[in-house]
This record gives sequence, structure tokens and C-alpha cells, in this order.
Amino acid sequence: SSGINAEWPLRPGEKFCVAECSGLYQEVLLGCCTATMIQDTGLADAVLVVADDIKDLIVDIYPDDEDYIDEVNTDYLDYAEEVMGMLRDPTCDNGVSYNVVPCADWTPEEFGLGNPCEGLSGKKLKKCEKKNPVDAGDADPSPCAGLKGKKLKKCEKKEKKKNKQNARL
Repeated sequence: SSGINAEWPLRPGEKFCVAECSGLYQEVLLGCCTATMIQDTGLADAVLVVADDIKDLIVDIYPDDEDYIDEVNTDYLDYAEEVMGMLRDPTCDNGVSYNVVPCADWTPEEFGLGNPCEGLSGKKLKKCEKKNPVDAGDADPSPCAGLKGKKLKKCEKKEKKKNKQNARL
């Protein structure tokens, strides 16, 4: 059983541990910016304080429903704390795991994003470098960057011609 058809509502840890969803969760939800916010306990505490203040406002408006409002608010706050705990330490019994690394601590190698041309030489290196241009901060940006198809070929031909003329000067 994959866990997707499990009885709802699932708790946060159960949702997060569905293996079929883990790649999407990592890519879409758990980038370094999200990780930075998740690790910011001051921000999380502030959100909980605001939620508690909202509860107090609702009780002021509907004083007869105070017990019900307290119960619902406690459920939501417990759920929010469970979500934050799961996000801060995303471990699953079924082996699903995530990288939750704040931006300040992030390195491309942790996510398999190192230099794809590392270790290559000769024609393979040149082909790889052409497919994987160097960041603009590391070299002159190509005027053809981002182009595809006929526009790319036309731009490359124009650049090649311009480079030949510059070499003659």
C-alpha cells in the first residue's frame, strides 16, 4: 500500500512520508528559503502568538462559545506545531527523507548540483561546457543565452563572425 489512499485526514508526518510525493515536496516546498523560515523559531513563535491573539478576539466577539473556540484553537495550534516539528526534522519510518538546509548553509553539492563537467577533458569537456554554461558572475554572459532553435543558431553564427573579426584586430 502506497499510503495515498489512507484514511483522511492524515497527520502532517503521514502526509509528508508518502514516498510518491517526496520528490515534489523536496523540489517545490523545501528549497533553502523555506528551510530558512522553518528553522526560524522566532517566526514560528510569532505566528503562534498571533493565532492565540486571534482566538482572544473571537472569544471577545462570541463569549458564549469560549469552550468551543478554545478547543478548536488548541487543535489548530497543536497541528501547526506538529507541522513545524515535522518540517524541522523530516524523518519517516519508511525511509523517505528530505534536505532542509537554510540558504546560509546551502551548497550546490548537497543537492547534487555540483559542476556537471568536473572530471571531463577534451571534446567531452567542451561539449559539456556548451550544454552547461558558466554562471554570469564567473564569465562573460553569452548574448545567445536563453535562445533556442533557429534563433540560437543565428545568434551563434553572428557571434562567431564577430569573434573572428575581433581576432583580426
